[in-house]
Amino acid sequence: MSTINVRGASTSSLAEVDNNALRIRRHSEWDVALKAGLAFSWSNATYDYTAIDTILYIQNNSDVYDLKIKKIVMTAKAATQFIVHSSQGNTIGAGAQGASIIGVNLNRGSAQLATSLATARSDEEGNTQSTAYLGKLLTGLLAAGLIATIDVDGAIVLPNDHDIGIDLTTAGGTDTVNCTIWGFFVPRS
Repeated sequence: MSTINVRGASTSSLAEVDNNALRIRRHSEWDVALKAGLAFSWSNATYDYTAIDTILYIQNNSDVYDLKIKKIVMTAKAATQFIVHSSQGNTIGAGAQGASIIGVNLNRGSAQLATSLATARSDEEGNTQSTAYLGKLLTGLLAAGLIATIDVDGAIVLPNDHDIGIDLTTAGGTDTVNCTIWGFFVPRS
C-alpha cells in the first residue's frame, strides 16, 4: 500500500492506494489533523459573564500552521445574542474573570500540546469589544438552556497572529455560559 497526496481545487486530502484491490480512500483535512495530533478542543465551562464579554478567545501563534475552526458549541442559562469575531495582532490581556484555557488534544494518544501552537483565554480584553465588531464572522441568538452548535468545518481559517473570539452581548448576572471551540492545524501553504 502506498500513500499519495492529492490536492484539489478546494480540498487537500490524502489517498491510500491499494494496488491489489484498486481502492482509493480519501481523508479529510480534519481526519489527517486528528491522526497527526493537531486537532484540539478549547472549553470555557461555567463562566459568569458581563455584557460584551469575550467568553472564549483563541489566537494562533504558529508560524508553520494555520488554525481552522471546525465547530463552536455554546449554551447559556439566559437568552443572549452571541457574536463570533476575528482580528489580528492583538496583545492578549485578561479581565477580572480571565484565566488561561488549555486546549485538549482530541487524539488522546498524541503528546502534542495546544499551548505550543495557540493561546486561549477567558474574559480576554486585548481585542476591541464594541457594537461595531469590524471582524464579525457570525451572529445569532442563544436561547436560554439550549445548546447551539455551529459547524463551520474549517471555513474559518486563522493564520499566525489571528484570533477568534466569542462574545455575548447581554450581562449574565449570576447566569453562566459554556463555550467550546474545536479546531485543527494544517500546514500553511
